Amino acid sequence: ATYRFVQPITDVVIKQQEVPGSLMQLPEQPSVNADRVYSTTRTLWIEPHSGAIIKGSETVNQRLVFEGKQTPVIQGTVTYTDATVKANVEKYTSAARGLWIAKSAGPLVGWILGAVLILVGMALILLAPKKAATWQDDDDDDGENGQGARAARKQKA
Repeated sequence: ATYRFVQPITDVVIKQQEVPGSLMQLPEQPSVNADRVYSTTRTLWIEPHSGAIIKGSETVNQRLVFEGKQTPVIQGTVTYTDATVKANVEKYTSAARGLWIAKSAGPLVGWILGAVLILVGMALILLAPKKAATWQDDDDDDGENGQGARAARKQKA
């Protein structure tokens, strides 16, 4: 399955161009300033999970316009070949599956595994043997009363 997007761009004047009058069916005029008009319809078929373009097509219509008269410049349709579409389907189908795992199954497994690991961690904390906390004075300079150097200084002050 693919999503189909159609983008029409209708009649945009992209520039004015001086052309021979005969080109605009006006042989009596040596030259005219005609509008160069561009329009296109772009159609894209997109694989919904990966966002990859599976097929593309564009119909272009570029023409000169002067006083209601038109002369084609570029007209035609460009589209992906069947071989390109087939190659894109094969290439992006596996990518879409991988993204499904990352977007759907991955988070589900992550939540379940995370909850299990939290329970294991809590059990380890609760079942660990308790040790009494002891304090040891690392200060080598014990004062006369057996207190550390800091306490001795405090007493002298």
